[in-house]
Amino acid sequence: LRPDQYFTVFAPVDDAMIAAGLDKGHIESLPADSLRKIVLFHVAQGAYSQAALSTALYSVEMKSLRKDLSIDRGSASSILYQQNLYAKISGVLYLNGEPVGKAGDTAWTASNGYIWPIQTVLQAPTQSIWQIAQSRPELSMYLAAMRINDSIYQSIGWIFRPGWGNSKTVAGDSVSYGWIVYDNLTNTQTYGLARATVFAPTNAAFEAAGFHTYKDLLNYDTTMTPGYAGYQPGVGWLYNYLPMDSILKTHVIINAGNYTAVRIPYHL
Repeated sequence: LRPDQYFTVFAPVDDAMIAAGLDKGHIESLPADSLRKIVLFHVAQGAYSQAALSTALYSVEMKSLRKDLSIDRGSASSILYQQNLYAKISGVLYLNGEPVGKAGDTAWTASNGYIWPIQTVLQAPTQSIWQIAQSRPELSMYLAAMRINDSIYQSIGWIFRPGWGNSKTVAGDSVSYGWIVYDNLTNTQTYGLARATVFAPTNAAFEAAGFHTYKDLLNYDTTMTPGYAGYQPGVGWLYNYLPMDSILKTHVIINAGNYTAVRIPYHL
């Protein structure tokens, strides 16, 4: 740690370490790189006191010291993705949306920051948004909507078929969110650049909206034919997009401060 910088350490207490299987014997058996990832994910850049976390309107976004290597297989290049932490005090300390403290816990003040004792060992996320969505059976209609969208776009040549370049199709990541969300995988250079939040409608939500079957989704998405809609001076070429785009993309929020956000076309 550099002496001219400040840090906040979220240090799991002994009971939390043991509950996570990290007793003294296991710790000593782990390779240094594994230990480094655990330790650095619990250290954030900047000094965050009790007042800073309890008076914030929203969770405070912090950058942990953990950086994971990501390899782009297409270009054979690599990047380092810095893992984030999100902290807020609301009765107890919350990290990444989960309570990790006890009522009355306070930080220990150090000369270069703070140490917070926490009651759990933090786990860095390992699955992408697409991987999580695929694993949830209650999102099958949501996935079907994306695949229908992709199939129609693929049929008119707006996305490449498998094996044609790097574009994703119905066989993998949905073009409905492009590489901003669903290409945001650990083997691509875009990993970690886009910070997306997806509010994914469940099957029950689609049912309540009148989409009871796969055919209902298909009928809705074929009420408009995508294609060129003309040219407007000063604006450029205009396009008609599928109706499902409005449903799918309205449920996604991208960090507006990230340059990749401008590449998602919203059609509302």
